[in-house]
Amino acid sequence: MYFVDDGWVSVEPPQGVEGLHVRVKLTESGRYKITDLFLHGGEIEPEQFRGISISRLEAQINALSAADRATLDSWAQGGTDHAADEELTLPALRKRTRHAQRGRQRLMEKLQRPTGQDPDRFYKQVAAAYADQAAVTRSPAKALAEEAGVPVTTVHRWVREARRRGFLPAGEKGKAG
Repeated sequence: MYFVDDGWVSVEPPQGVEGLHVRVKLTESGRYKITDLFLHGGEIEPEQFRGISISRLEAQINALSAADRATLDSWAQGGTDHAADEELTLPALRKRTRHAQRGRQRLMEKLQRPTGQDPDRFYKQVAAAYADQAAVTRSPAKALAEEAGVPVTTVHRWVREARRRGFLPAGEKGKAG
């Protein structure tokens, strides 16, 4: 995921699509909602478009760690007037695609039980893994539990603690992320 100070977030696109970019708005509840979407590539097929889940993208964006949300939050505090649509160019969005793909390709450590030596590092890892899973599944906690070999209730506890420490935003009932 790659984002800059204009409210546009570039995410890894579906298979066969060159780029996927969404513009977000901060709601009163403190969560981001998608307001615009730009998809580009050679020939876009219906299956590729159906592979885009707005709710999963919103969950991924809302599950960003506090540090990663700083750029987006600072933009949102200033409103959208300073990022007029006429300033945005399609070539500029296309260039961001490379950054989005590189961010997703970075190696993430496999989530494992905490050792207790560096709790902040562990809960940051939980937040990153949760955000990553929220983008691809409706049940990120279940996927993380399977990966780590722990009960889902344990992952729920880890996520709750990651939220308490500010590494994940407050959850929304019934929604992943």
